[in-house]
Amino acid sequence: MNIVWITIESILPANTGGRIGIFKRLEQISKNNSIFLYYTMDSKDDIKYEAALKKYCKEVHGFLREGKSIETLKKMTCAPYTVASRYNKKLVESVSYCLKHANIDLINVDSPHMGLNLLELNTDIPIVLNQHNIEWMVYKNVAESSKNLMKKALYTEESLRFKLFEKKLYERVNVSLFTFVSCDDKAYFERIYGNKYRTALVPVGAENHRCSYNWKNEKTNKIIFVGKMSYAPNVEGVIWFATKVLPLIKEKIRNVQFEVIGRDPVEEIKALNKENEIKVVGGVPTVDEYYESADLAVVPLKHGGGVKVKLLEAIGFKIPVITTSVGVQGTDFNGDEIIIADESEKMASLCVDLLKNRNKYKSMYEKLFKKFEMKYTWEAIGSNYEDMLRSVCKKN
Repeated sequence: MNIVWITIESILPANTGGRIGIFKRLEQISKNNSIFLYYTMDSKDDIKYEAALKKYCKEVHGFLREGKSIETLKKMTCAPYTVASRYNKKLVESVSYCLKHANIDLINVDSPHMGLNLLELNTDIPIVLNQHNIEWMVYKNVAESSKNLMKKALYTEESLRFKLFEKKLYERVNVSLFTFVSCDDKAYFERIYGNKYRTALVPVGAENHRCSYNWKNEKTNKIIFVGKMSYAPNVEGVIWFATKVLPLIKEKIRNVQFEVIGRDPVEEIKALNKENEIKVVGGVPTVDEYYESADLAVVPLKHGGGVKVKLLEAIGFKIPVITTSVGVQGTDFNGDEIIIADESEKMASLCVDLLKNRNKYKSMYEKLFKKFEMKYTWEAIGSNYEDMLRSVCKKN
């Protein structure tokens, strides 16, 4: 297949959950198909990744995002800011040229944020739209959890406008298949739209690192969180863990350390740095060494949609994970396979028990690791996704 693939940003470096998910699917699909990649860039620095992307794509086209342009202000009359700021006339023209001259079989679009560009393509070529989250609901959750009144108002407005825009987009663009990374989001979409649209589940996955965790109580009592630290749900979750959970853990394990790994830490996160207790690492080239030296990973999220790549990534390193119920949403993992706790006291107690009695949880997590290998590796996901894309082409 010849596939036009449109994303909201450069997918390299693959250092966030969203980027990892898109890149790994593209990597698998590129093995048997030709990909023409188009995306908006937040910075000219992203140009340096084009050479690496060309290893997987026949063509690569990046366009600078014009978030503060007059064009964005005009587009905001009919779309929310996060959509309007990703409209790019040159991208639309370049994709249109490709559709006319490259014998394209399919258009694969990651996220309705690129919807204004889709509206101007005017094509009969089948379109697959990947819904990484129910986007308007993510903004709604951020608004509800924010204590800053200005931020709450802005996210509330963005949520309402995004919900209206999505409805308009789906009415005007003939989408052949909507895919979802979370079974919860897929079910919600189907409740709203019924059988009007074809849907499929394409879960995110993670690399299967064949690590061997030391289940003996011989490590350093190091707890880690890995995720983009400008993303509001991550910020909220890390602050909650650092201020409400970690102090309770320290009452029982005095030498416990909490490391926060992830790019773009906001000032609230940087302020958590505390010698011999909390270390805000920031962005790193690879997270491997941090997982390999850790005793426990936490996913302490209170809000956020979709499947959490950070959860699957930690499981892929064969390290015990403790999460909230939000952190495990969208997967079929349950309390028999992974520790789930939503209250600070309960999470602290379970963290302490696992760190002190690791072997007690060995069989539980081995069950989790086995399920991961069967359902959540990128190889399995990529193969299923390619079958879906081919079925769309055949049907159309």
